[in-house]
Amino acid sequence: MVNFPSEEEFIEMIEKSKQKSLAKDPIVYIKPPVILLGDIHGDVESLVKGIKLAEDENIEQIILLGDVIDRGEYQIEVFLEVLKKRENLQIIHIRGNHEDLSISNRFGFIEVIRKHFSEKVVDKIGEYFSSLSVACIIEGIAFCAHGGFPLGIKDLKQIRKDGPVVENQITREILWNDPVEGWKNYIEFENIDDFGDLRIDNPRGIGYLFTKSQAKKFLEEHQLKYLIRAHIALRSGYIWYNDYTLSVFSSASGPYKGFERAQLIINEEGELRLKKF
Repeated sequence: MVNFPSEEEFIEMIEKSKQKSLAKDPIVYIKPPVILLGDIHGDVESLVKGIKLAEDENIEQIILLGDVIDRGEYQIEVFLEVLKKRENLQIIHIRGNHEDLSISNRFGFIEVIRKHFSEKVVDKIGEYFSSLSVACIIEGIAFCAHGGFPLGIKDLKQIRKDGPVVENQITREILWNDPVEGWKNYIEFENIDDFGDLRIDNPRGIGYLFTKSQAKKFLEEHQLKYLIRAHIALRSGYIWYNDYTLSVFSSASGPYKGFERAQLIINEEGELRLKKF
């Protein structure tokens, strides 16, 4: 049996990590080098290995692109590991769509938490989710978010953090939007990139789909080259949807056993290197 911390110790750990996140803006700006991990989904082994690979590469900054919880076999363990590692390492935990009490209550994490702890811990986890930044900009290189960018936004200052349950439309889009290339079978248009500024409802039921031209326009407006995201299970560990949009997936346990997991390394020169582990 896993020896979890006492409720008081757990609350203290969450509070410490929350305070670190509260000190950061809704968008964190950094310079390379940096390593990025996609969805972890309760795979503590992948989290530990991913962080160890960052140490092996002598890279101090690590971005977790959200969805560290839900679905996997070791949900509390992976959440605890994130909290512990954030005490001493430069880990930027970006909010994913599962870092939301309404979602994590449906997909396992909160159910597991309630088996071992009281509602005080659930409430504290909700506060932690609210404290998380929703995007990271690697200066001159990439916009990093769990899902994508909000369509039609001109000023990034419009982006805000949100509550335990995400209600703000801009935040929802950042956490839920998808590249249209991933949903071709659901689109009835002959040329999916001829939509202009048209908003296509996401088949997930929340957010929108964005096209290559929309991604290019957003990146050019903000002097960036790439959109780096997670938000989708990939057997190959990663996929380039087009010249600008990359998805990374980093889980290989639970429902994702047999999947390859990947991480993205961006060196000081801004060069991208994908590595399976």
